[in-house]
Amino acid sequence: MPNGTQYENEFERRLWDDGWATFRVAGSDTVDHASCDIIAVKGDRVVAIEVKSLNKKTFPYNVSKDSDQLDIIRRRGDIETYFAVRRKGVTRAKWVIYPGTSTMLVDDENVWHFPYKVF
Repeated sequence: MPNGTQYENEFERRLWDDGWATFRVAGSDTVDHASCDIIAVKGDRVVAIEVKSLNKKTFPYNVSKDSDQLDIIRRRGDIETYFAVRRKGVTRAKWVIYPGTSTMLVDDENVWHFPYKVF
């Protein structure tokens, strides 16, 4: 089963293939200041993304700390922020995008679902 880094690489590649310039922030979870997993740039848009790979037992998932970090990034750089979430262990699971202001990720049909091309 892929680890978190593999999911980050997969999502970064999807963005790259869709015409985004992408930068993966290696070790983003080990620094003592606000950070994210991927920075993506397309035209005038700059997006900071925190990638999560979760299993069914993990939902609802509290992302308050990550959301706080994305908030710092958003305020410092006037940057759009998102969580990109993919279900672990599900073949061909789709990416679900949540706004960076989310504090809980839920596995629910009413969640803000759309493909990554929304960026």
